[in-house]
Amino acid sequence: EPFREAYFLDDALRFREALKLPLVYVGGLVSRTKIDEVLGRGFEFVAMARALIREPDFVNRMAREENARNTCEHANYCIARMYSREMACHKHIPDLPKKLLKELESASKKN
Repeated sequence: EPFREAYFLDDALRFREALKLPLVYVGGLVSRTKIDEVLGRGFEFVAMARALIREPDFVNRMAREENARNTCEHANYCIARMYSREMACHKHIPDLPKKLLKELESASKKN
C-alpha cells in the first residue's frame, strides 16, 4: 500500500464525532499543512513518531516554516526501531547492512 499522508483521517473523524474527550490523531502526518488541517478538524493533539525519529527538530522547523514537510520515507524498518533503545531512522545508521539498505530503497521507489 503506497503511503498517503493522514491515511486514518476519515476513520478518525468518526471517532472525533462520537467522542467528547480530547483525542490524539495518529496516522502518517509529515507536513505542517496536514497537521494544521487535522487540528482544525477538531483533534487536540497529533502524534508524529516516525517524522520525529527521522527529523528530531521537525516541530521547531514547522514553527519557522509555513510549508515545512518532513523527509520521512515511511520505511517499516523504523516502526521496529521506535520501541528500541536507539530509536533511529534508517537514514541515521551509517553501518546498516547493504542488503537491508537495498530493500529499503526498493520499497521507497514503489511508494
